[in-house]
Amino acid sequence: MEPGIPHTTPALWLFALGWAVAASRNLLQRLTVSALAILTVPGFFENPSRDLTVVAGILLLTWLPSIPVPRALSKPMVLLASASMHIYLVHWLVYPLLADRSLPLALVASLAAGVAYWALCNTVTGLLRRRPSAKVPSGKVPST
Repeated sequence: MEPGIPHTTPALWLFALGWAVAASRNLLQRLTVSALAILTVPGFFENPSRDLTVVAGILLLTWLPSIPVPRALSKPMVLLASASMHIYLVHWLVYPLLADRSLPLALVASLAAGVAYWALCNTVTGLLRRRPSAKVPSGKVPST
């Protein structure tokens, strides 16, 4: 089975909504973001449970300054949150390949692939930042 490339344009509004959640500072802004989530998410995923889960998550992030979690879960949660964009970018390649075998396996493999991609990107970026650059004395044009 070869996965098709998903159309991401319809999901761009979710990124805007996430940004609005992060940027909302006062009551009116939080109410507006909450209303947008409640009005726009249901029906998007064509799965009522998933729609409800996404709306609940958006509302929690909008209204709670922090969510206590057991200490043992904090590091894995920080890792997944840090890698979330990369997980989103690669999950559609991994999940469909394993979903017929086992949904939990497909989920774990998708998360692991995204975390691995995140780590690779961070490693490459770090190496590029440390790469020495050619320094040109001020006022002089480098020769070609």
